[in-house]
Amino acid sequence: MMRFPSILLLGAATGYFVYRANRRKILNVSDIELCSSDRAGSELSCAAALLKYYHCNTAWEQLKDRIPKSTLKQTPDGAVWKSPKEYFIGNSDSADALGCYAPVVAATMNTFLVEKGWRRAADLTGTDFSKLLSNIDHGDPVIIWATRGMKPSYPGRIWKMPGTKETFTWIEPEHCFLLVGYDGDGYYFCDPDLPDGIIRYERKLVEERYNELGSQAIAALVY
Repeated sequence: MMRFPSILLLGAATGYFVYRANRRKILNVSDIELCSSDRAGSELSCAAALLKYYHCNTAWEQLKDRIPKSTLKQTPDGAVWKSPKEYFIGNSDSADALGCYAPVVAATMNTFLVEKGWRRAADLTGTDFSKLLSNIDHGDPVIIWATRGMKPSYPGRIWKMPGTKETFTWIEPEHCFLLVGYDGDGYYFCDPDLPDGIIRYERKLVEERYNELGSQAIAALVY
């Protein structure tokens, strides 16, 4: 039986996929921006790569400047931050920042896509992972939330939401990937931590981590 390596380095190819046989398909996505050790923002790296895929050339820095941000406020009752669904939590130029969730990433992407006029970033949160594969079949990569290296998740920082009595628990080690392919037993991703290749993870592991991060996903769909 043929076994595929965990990491594949794929060259450029014409068309929107580089290989397809039986149940294996990988889209041709390149130039995902490195998520360097001195800054956070795998969400923004994946968003920039997805926008570039549709010829909407937007850099990580442009997304960073436009996305709403929430800075930490220390009060006698503890830390206060806003919701990561609405704001990027922390300073994205710092490795100490946390990140953000699908709704605010999709909204920020749409401030750039509106200039193109034919696609919109759709927040697919709550979608079963297997159903995301129809996007790959149509040539559309998908941003997904999981954990760095697909490691087990655990509770991180806890803070109070301003103006409410609610608290929010950040899930570590949160990380975004760009889903670009699949085969019968696994999924293929561009990872901002590995800008020179595509990495494959086993299907069950990916689906577990995806669910742990709230089943969050974004695709840029024709509307």
